[in-house]
Amino acid sequence: MSAAVLSLLSLIAAGPEERATTSSASRQRVVVLSLRAEAKLSSIAHRLTEELLVHLGKRGDLAVVGESELGALLIHDKDLRDVLACGPTMTCADQMSDALAAELVVTGHVGSFGSGLVVTLSRWDPKRAAADRAESAAADTIDELVPAMVDAAERLFAPRTESRRTFILELEDGGTRIAVLNLEAYDVSRELAENLTQILVLEIRRHESLSVVSRDEIKALLAYEAEKQIVQCRNDVECLIAIGGALGADYLVTGAVGKLEDTWVVHLKLMRVRGAEVVHRVAESFRGPAPQLVQAIRHAIGRLLGRPATGSGSFQILTDLEAGSITIDGGDSLDISVGTLELASGKHLLSVRSPGYHSMDQDFYVEPGQLTKVRADLVEAPGPWYSKWWVWAAIGTAVAIGVTGSAIIATQAPTTGTVMVSVLPPGS
Repeated sequence: MSAAVLSLLSLIAAGPEERATTSSASRQRVVVLSLRAEAKLSSIAHRLTEELLVHLGKRGDLAVVGESELGALLIHDKDLRDVLACGPTMTCADQMSDALAAELVVTGHVGSFGSGLVVTLSRWDPKRAAADRAESAAADTIDELVPAMVDAAERLFAPRTESRRTFILELEDGGTRIAVLNLEAYDVSRELAENLTQILVLEIRRHESLSVVSRDEIKALLAYEAEKQIVQCRNDVECLIAIGGALGADYLVTGAVGKLEDTWVVHLKLMRVRGAEVVHRVAESFRGPAPQLVQAIRHAIGRLLGRPATGSGSFQILTDLEAGSITIDGGDSLDISVGTLELASGKHLLSVRSPGYHSMDQDFYVEPGQLTKVRADLVEAPGPWYSKWWVWAAIGTAVAIGVTGSAIIATQAPTTGTVMVSVLPPGS
């Protein structure tokens, strides 16, 4: 990036003392990079990027700049290429954020998820050289995805202490009956989806006043032809509602599990049989090892039913590194030997840094009254160029982390103890 461009952008994003007005002195400066997507979804990604810019731009606490705005400010074509070469992830975004004096950078990805769409958003803190928040949204159509993405963007910038409960399941007199269909599998094994469906059923049963009709019970209740009908009408809400009614269910839960690049995604829909409507949907995404899908399902079903986990649990990092630092959710830097920490239940983002090693960013979950142990085994960096934080943020260094223990396939999660997760064996 040329000195002329650096000077121009620095002037544009100058501090409050250098501006003619002070109206934005208290606002955070945010760079929004264009959402990336495969070619067939490029127009959708463009629309979502514009919707994201418009929405964030309306917030009084943010001063937002997008790639299109940057292009209008640059004078020379070469300078434009220099900036946009930063690409859709964090590659050379450290240079861009320095030039813009950006306090935060937002990146994202749009992908197809079966017949639906999903968007993942990440918020990066250039000063800490780490991501500090991630959210996702899923829907069946672009018109449904826009408001869902806007909600995800709001969560991206909401205080973590702020309540997100926007839906509470209405219980029927005499108890509520929920039918659960098998999760669809997208770019993951069918066995994994079936195992997670069982976890989903068990988690719903843990809630009082809820009873579940599982896939096995559906097979026992319905004839083979009805089973074929379920498969054929999976994406037809009215058809699925009819199946739920035949089962005597008050609600129907469907969904899918899949992977977009290095991000796992769980999408769940809750449909009310009476009224034939989708009353709530959630998308839960995280970067990390597959075993954490168990905790992601628990977190997602709590949100789907409007009964998220409350309280706190403990976190402990396990590593052989002699020196280094960690940050959680973009907070203060802590020594890697910090020991056990008390954290609010839910999803958190861990960043690990150590001299001479590739940095690592990964999500993890904390459950009420439980100890979550995360083992961080960083890979030694071969040279200075590869140690640039944004290179590894761009390609996802979560491959170097594992979560200790054995698979949780139990009827109920323990109320105390250690969360232990490992790969689910096929067919278990």
